[in-house]
Amino acid sequence: MINTRRLCLRPLAPNDVGPDYVAWLNEPEINRFLEVRHAPRQTLRSVQAFVASCADDPDTMLFGAYLGEDGAHIGNIKLGPIDRLIGTAELGLIIGASNARSLGLGSEMIEGVMGYAFRDLDLRKLTAGCYEANVASLRSFEKCGFVVEEYRPAGAQLDGAPHGVFELMRMRQVADV
Repeated sequence: MINTRRLCLRPLAPNDVGPDYVAWLNEPEINRFLEVRHAPRQTLRSVQAFVASCADDPDTMLFGAYLGEDGAHIGNIKLGPIDRLIGTAELGLIIGASNARSLGLGSEMIEGVMGYAFRDLDLRKLTAGCYEANVASLRSFEKCGFVVEEYRPAGAQLDGAPHGVFELMRMRQVADV
């Protein structure tokens, strides 16, 4: 478990999956920048299976983000795949609860998992991908010290057209450990 100023980040288990979580993944406004938008409609069973596969994979950690004041599940952050040999991992997140957006919680989630990855897992580099139009996500990562490592002008399809993708990275620094 990782505690931040306003959040509790804890590993998700299949029984943590509820109707709200499933609804996030099926909501076009929320999943617009997620690859799940290309998958068939999500169900309780399919999301539970995904969470179980993450829990069973030693190189993936899927944390639920719970608001400290009321314990509401507001989103998730995934660390993985983790490459322990070279000390790297990818980060990805979703804030599904509409009342939790634009409050700086994305950066708080990133900072919490980033600290865990650098300090406890001894990783040296974290990476993340971000669609060009996903300005909120880009700002969250940059606020946490991530920099653009590469920009791919037509790196993905979004809304039926080629779309730019930022590849971001953050190296471990002395202050992180």
